[in-house]
Amino acid sequence: MNNVPISPTAIFGQNVRIGFNVIIGDHVKIGDNVLIDHNTIIRPNVIIGDNSEIRPFCFIAEAAEIGNNVKIFQYSNISKGAIIHDKVYIGAKVLFTNTRKISHERDFDPQLAAPVVEQGVRIGSGAILLPNIHIAKNALIGAGAVVVRDVCENDIIMGIPGKRVGEVPLNERI
Repeated sequence: MNNVPISPTAIFGQNVRIGFNVIIGDHVKIGDNVLIDHNTIIRPNVIIGDNSEIRPFCFIAEAAEIGNNVKIFQYSNISKGAIIHDKVYIGAKVLFTNTRKISHERDFDPQLAAPVVEQGVRIGSGAILLPNIHIAKNALIGAGAVVVRDVCENDIIMGIPGKRVGEVPLNERI
């Protein structure tokens, strides 16, 4: 990434609102009616869909894909290569991880595998998603949960480690 806070290769839709101290990397694509709030960093090759909100102090790593009507609240960290489908809510301080094998100062690849979050998922504040996790449609992840395995459609997950505690009611599903 160059030294310009907003890369000249970034592509913006209509009515994009950008706060102060935002950094947007090369080849980022941002849809219509998007809010990128103060002190947010968006690394290269990220895609953000229409009508989405990225709140203050978020970090969106390289090649993450964020769908339409997604809300990501303050201090959340979306890992490299993460895929977030439409109509997803991500509370404050949510952490996506993608390193299956930490290679720091060792002679092997880190084995990256980012989480995938399907349509209509809600993730409570402070939740942590471990690498290579798939969260199916309409699931609900409780605040502070640590998601260590895939989550089935409509499941409610809470705790450390995250465990199924129920099913999302019909009137709360998309």
